[in-house]
Amino acid sequence: MSERLIDYLFVAIVVFVVWLLFKVSGNLASLFLERLKRKSDNLSSDAVISAGFFFLLGGLLLLSFITALFAFADNYSLVGRMPMHLVLVALSVILFSIAEDLFRVFKEYPRNPDWTISRHFLILILPLLSFWLIGVLFISPIFYSGLTLILVLFYLFALKCRPTAEEFKTNKSNG
Repeated sequence: MSERLIDYLFVAIVVFVVWLLFKVSGNLASLFLERLKRKSDNLSSDAVISAGFFFLLGGLLLLSFITALFAFADNYSLVGRMPMHLVLVALSVILFSIAEDLFRVFKEYPRNPDWTISRHFLILILPLLSFWLIGVLFISPIFYSGLTLILVLFYLFALKCRPTAEEFKTNKSNG
């Protein structure tokens, strides 16, 4: 009976911590968006999509890359043990959640006609190639090649979903 109560307590603690992580990431995403608005006179959906993608890459790379580096230090046991990896998972959850928040709100901003697809990929190419190269060298060549391709397709889909000027005006007048 007492073991079951302890299990319930652990589940409650995990649920509370996950809830807290999402609250923290929501607040950080709001602060980040406010900072972007202050920095740019006309914040566009393009800038929000680009920022969201950088957070997504960071979240995908953080846990796996640091774990791979720790494996070089000691490939028989987990450096930092479980507490270190729980912290890394928590940071990854925060980065993923910020990326999700940014991808959720990008339609609230107008498309910038100066941001062509080629401009997006000029900005994105070095971080994306770095992500792919680190994944291929340190973790799994096949997995990271496939993941990079999926990420590029996801990014292209997000660009296709940017609101046109007419859609933005319609959404603005309706909402």
